[in-house]
Amino acid sequence: MAIVLDDPELEIRIRDLAAASGRTPEELLRERLYLFRPRPPLTPEEVDERLRIIDEVTERLRGAPDLDPRPADEILGYGADGVPE
Repeated sequence: MAIVLDDPELEIRIRDLAAASGRTPEELLRERLYLFRPRPPLTPEEVDERLRIIDEVTERLRGAPDLDPRPADEILGYGADGVPE
């Protein structure tokens, strides 16, 4: 099935993006459309695996040294009244 674009500006933009990325217009559109396709829900096993990975990373980061001893509010720029300065 062929798709006809009746929008010259859209066609120019697609061609420009494709040229800048080194892809054909078809490759670019296919790649972008797949990003927005509905994905099936995760299985319980996939959820468990992702949670395991998050826990593993969290544990590694817990042991990381504190590189800035200032309080979080000071780092973020909040004043004594809780409003950004």
